[in-house]
Amino acid sequence: MQKKITLPLNGNIQMVLPDSLEQISTYVLQEQGDWFEDELRFVRTLMGEGQQAIDIGANYGMFTLSLAQAVGPTGRVWAIEPASGTAAFLRESVQLNGFKQVKIDQMALSDHLGTARLSLNDCAELNELIRDENSSVPSEEVALSTIDHLMAEHDWADIAFMKMDAEGEEVPIIRGGKAFFQRHSPLVQFELIAGHGINHQLVQTFEEIGYQCYRLIPGLGAIAPLQVLEAREPRQLNLFCCKPDRAAALAARGLLLQVQDVLDDDSATAKLASRLQSGRYTWQQQLAVMPYAQALAATWQQRATDENSTQTDEAMALYTLAMDKTVSLGERYAALHRSLALFQALATRQPGALHAASLARVARDAGLHTLAVNSVAGQIDRLNTQRQIDPSVPFLTPCAANQFIDPVNQLGNWIFCGLLEGLERYSGYSSFYSSSQEVLNRLATIRQLGFGSPEMLRRLELMVRRYKVI
Repeated sequence: MQKKITLPLNGNIQMVLPDSLEQISTYVLQEQGDWFEDELRFVRTLMGEGQQAIDIGANYGMFTLSLAQAVGPTGRVWAIEPASGTAAFLRESVQLNGFKQVKIDQMALSDHLGTARLSLNDCAELNELIRDENSSVPSEEVALSTIDHLMAEHDWADIAFMKMDAEGEEVPIIRGGKAFFQRHSPLVQFELIAGHGINHQLVQTFEEIGYQCYRLIPGLGAIAPLQVLEAREPRQLNLFCCKPDRAAALAARGLLLQVQDVLDDDSATAKLASRLQSGRYTWQQQLAVMPYAQALAATWQQRATDENSTQTDEAMALYTLAMDKTVSLGERYAALHRSLALFQALATRQPGALHAASLARVARDAGLHTLAVNSVAGQIDRLNTQRQIDPSVPFLTPCAANQFIDPVNQLGNWIFCGLLEGLERYSGYSSFYSSSQEVLNRLATIRQLGFGSPEMLRRLELMVRRYKVI
């Protein structure tokens, strides 16, 4: 009988999982206390009491359980999970949390009714329908159904959200839900990456049925149309899509940026300048509660006033403005990207300062993980080669987890540790996906420096346990 472990998800949900560090979900929850996808945090904000959702490819239930908590006892969540073993764990978790609003359908979805064979991988998150009849991988037979068939069976009405993670079967699932997607108008989250490539066909299929695609901007807690974004981030795992009526409803809640709400340069300049004149977004106001800023405030105040110092103050204020949820989403989006552009220019002109650390933070919140990684890695390289740190200009910590850690009297070690943690967080989704000595060495250095977040210590401990190294 498979050993089990019960772990907290986001602090107050209990998940029953296989007790094995070879399972992605088990490992990540012990490492991070939550799932690594920013989209899940957005969905928790998105859903409210009494709403209804469908989780296709529920797996062990990261989304199902979070959705159940969000919609409460008056809402409904339908979880579709074909693997018998995985579905059994999900049932235990649902029962343990008392989520009577969850209905589990143990089946796979496609474009027809029948049966199919499902691969059973060491990591349940990678199970998929087998298309090669001669395949010899471990598998089990599963029932096949369609969205339209389940819609009639469950009498679905007013579905607000659907998550679709079916390891490549998404396009057939859409074909099997023709009536559903005409009748309903949910926000749909789908997996962009199929195998080792981008699932362009899936994006096109949704667009053909009237669903526009969006990407999450993590720092804003909102989604924006793909055509608004400069490029698709290579590490982007998921996209969202919806029809115009759902988009309008989400825009009214400040959760979706519509094309018409994107400010042109003149409007952005005027509105942002007016906001900044209030003085509420200055670094003096916003960083005052952080120990590192308190230690450096006098130095920052004594800087010479020149173009670089003026732009640094503006970039810091714009970033703070972007995080202000009382401001319109269009202004916040404009502020975030103005801040990003300023920090990019500053990091080029003043490579010795810690602008690249700030840039990594802003880039991450803009959803630009590759830029965040490159920024923090470049800052580390400069520190390693030049052996000096210039903290004389205001800066943001590369990741929020470090900003309240007191540097005490070891500012250099604190800064270096924060940069290493930024690199560790932004270069991968989890230490589960790395077995390299480089990562082990980085985590060991963070522990030795003594200014890492608790998660960094957990990462090191888990890697040591998993790979039996010292």
